[in-house]
Order: sequence, then structure tokens, then C-alpha cells
Amino acid sequence: MKKFIVIVGLGYVGLSLSVLFAQRHRVVAVDISPEKVKAVNERKALIGDEFLKKILLTADLDLTATCDGQSVYPSADFIVIAVP
Repeated sequence: MKKFIVIVGLGYVGLSLSVLFAQRHRVVAVDISPEKVKAVNERKALIGDEFLKKILLTADLDLTATCDGQSVYPSADFIVIAVP
């Protein structure tokens, strides 16, 4: 059964989790950085992991990103917080 997962934080851990979960579930990643949100929505990784970059570009991911967490938190099945 497909779940709706919200990942808070688009650093190395948050982005990696988002990509992994988005292969089988609907994922919305939330971050305060408009640059990180834009990069994810354009399927670009701002970190130097080549495998992660490849998956972002080639995999069929149910992944979007936003700066507006309040709009997605209420309907999430799970919320993962990946911030320092």
C-alpha cells in the first residue's frame, strides 16, 4: 500500500531518504531553502553523491519538494525529520 511520507530537511540524509522512499511511496520533501526545493523539483542533487544524482535523473520517483510544510503535514501518513 502506497503511503504519503513527508521528509523535513533536504540535506544529505533527508534527500537520500526522500529518493529511497519515493521509489515506492508518495514523498514530499520540505526545506526552508528555496534553492534546495527548486533543485529537487528539477531532479538535481546539490550534494556530490553520483549514485544519488543518477537515481534522481533516471528513476520513476513520486517526489516533489516545497517550502510550505504546513500545507502537507496534516495529510501525511508519516513525517520524518532529518535536520541537525
